Amino acid sequence: ARYYECILELLRAGVKTNTRANKVLEYSNYLKKYPMSRLKLPPIVMINNEFFDGTHRLSAIHLLENLLDTQNPVWCNCKLKVNFYKDK
Repeated sequence: ARYYECILELLRAGVKTNTRANKVLEYSNYLKKYPMSRLKLPPIVMINNEFFDGTHRLSAIHLLENLLDTQNPVWCNCKLKVNFYKDK
């Protein structure tokens, strides 16, 4: 499964001891409180088509869309900048 799907399932199951899930939840709560802050998020970084940076941000938005703020259309329409690089 994808990282953001695993985080969603952990939080749906009520797991509170997973450090990564807790960080995503922290990001989600911040974004929910300050939705305009999404416009200032740094780009997701992909190197050789693999995540290098940004999985927590992407997972936070996925969590908002699918669990924490499902009635807010901001999250299903949210677009993040992604920078793609190839490792030499």
